[in-house]
Amino acid sequence: MNQNQQEVVDSLRQAMIHLEHALDTSIQNVKEDSSEKKITLDIWEEFMKTFMKKVKTKGKENDLNLLGMMSIPKFLRL
Repeated sequence: MNQNQQEVVDSLRQAMIHLEHALDTSIQNVKEDSSEKKITLDIWEEFMKTFMKKVKTKGKENDLNLLGMMSIPKFLRL
């Protein structure tokens, strides 16, 4: 693995830490108060929409379709 690839891995690991914290906090909020469900889902939907839009925009700017390079069935398999 070269230095650039390691930097990507390190950045994604840090992002995962933050996302896990946001997920845990979201779950806790909804469990404590079910009226928080809609706003919590709205926040996550906006985040996902913004992230996917950034991936698409950056890809177009750099003539690289990252989403097209991924196997969607593999990506969605949990």
